[in-house]
Amino acid sequence: MVQETFLQAFWKISGFRGSSSFYTWLYRINLNLCYRRLNQKREEAARVEPNRSGTEGEILPVEPADPSASPRDQADLQERVGLVRRALARLPEPEFQILLLREMEGFSYDELAHLLDIPKGTVMSRLHRARLSLGKQLTQLGILA
Repeated sequence: MVQETFLQAFWKISGFRGSSSFYTWLYRINLNLCYRRLNQKREEAARVEPNRSGTEGEILPVEPADPSASPRDQADLQERVGLVRRALARLPEPEFQILLLREMEGFSYDELAHLLDIPKGTVMSRLHRARLSLGKQLTQLGILA
């Protein structure tokens, strides 16, 4: 994301008007790129493809199956991955975004606070709520007991 931010800044430097600090302008470019990446990941998570039997509604993993696993284990894994993606896709946008930024992109609490311009405590409480929501979704889909 840092490389993309600096590339965008390089390409769009002529658009910098100076009405804000350079840091604020660069930070906004980075934030917009992060939101765009999050939306792409959300679309990937919500992608619905036909399963092998040709029925609609089954979400299949994009990554290849483990060749060392048995066919039954591979099928179980594909089903679980599909259900987890479905649960993620059902989350409200703010919860989905903060979970993705923390768990998939690896941002620290401090980085999330700075990126989202909220206190660290708010980051922690939003993540807690997002994890609870994901747990409820996973329970509804039968993954968690």
